[in-house]
Amino acid sequence: MFKESNMNLKETYPETVRELKDNFSNPELPKPVIELSELEKLCEGDLILEGLLSEVVDYCERYTETVAQYQEFDSRENTRENQEEKAKFDKEKRVVHNATIDSINILARALIKSGKNGQWIESLHGSTGSRATYATFALRTTYQRLIEMEVLENGKEDNGQI
Repeated sequence: MFKESNMNLKETYPETVRELKDNFSNPELPKPVIELSELEKLCEGDLILEGLLSEVVDYCERYTETVAQYQEFDSRENTRENQEEKAKFDKEKRVVHNATIDSINILARALIKSGKNGQWIESLHGSTGSRATYATFALRTTYQRLIEMEVLENGKEDNGQI
């Protein structure tokens, strides 16, 4: 369903991929709001919904990459130049985060408009939702996409190991 991913997180940010694995492969974690595979099934056969889901996945991947880049900034020496560069990057990260949130909300509205389940969005922006819940959704979606890509490359399920 998805176009070829331009995500090279595994090669560029292996530590981030390890952290995703450590955080999201734990079976004791609460169940996600909705699994990527569930979204794929909901969108299947509808070109508009498939396109919107593809955009969500792209934005989630971009957001994950910005988180990895931001962590890289945190590990640098605390010089004035690095602080200015980090502040500039923080604005870019916020823009990507906002675009990710918008793409998720647009997909949910389109699902509801098509008569499909889009109520899961309430968990992200409802009374308990926040930017952090969207961030977790984006990171988990990227992790699930990494697993899918690994399965395609290896031809078999690998129990969440990437």
